[in-house]
Amino acid sequence: MSPEEWRTLVDQANKDISGIIQSQRTLREVHKELDERLRRPIEEDFIFADALGYDPRIPRVIEVGGVQVHIRVLHRRGLHQADVKGADLIYEISGSKFVLVQYKKADAGGRVQKTATQLRDLISACPNPCPLPLHAFIQPVVHGFQ
Repeated sequence: MSPEEWRTLVDQANKDISGIIQSQRTLREVHKELDERLRRPIEEDFIFADALGYDPRIPRVIEVGGVQVHIRVLHRRGLHQADVKGADLIYEISGSKFVLVQYKKADAGGRVQKTATQLRDLISACPNPCPLPLHAFIQPVVHGFQ
């Protein structure tokens, strides 16, 4: 292996390690927020529990291919409330892998308004930086279909 190939390999390994560390930090921060929500519920939590019969602070667990996936609500509404990491939901393989999901509805012109802060929060939670311009990664999904 040439010195250049070795440097390329080491650089990629360092990026991967950095991504893993960032991912674990993000997950720890999300769990900290969720733990706080368990200790200090807000109005919305009681409304969902009474009206819909479930507590949005408690994860829903599904099994996919023998793997348990925990789904939790990160969306917050109300005075002085904000979505955790800019997301509405987290799908998590407990303590290991996760996906943050943000739902948006486009206006009549097909545009989503006032999302820059949420988008920055979501991007900052990504474990690896995107090498291409952001718009290359944004694929609109409407009701689950691309």
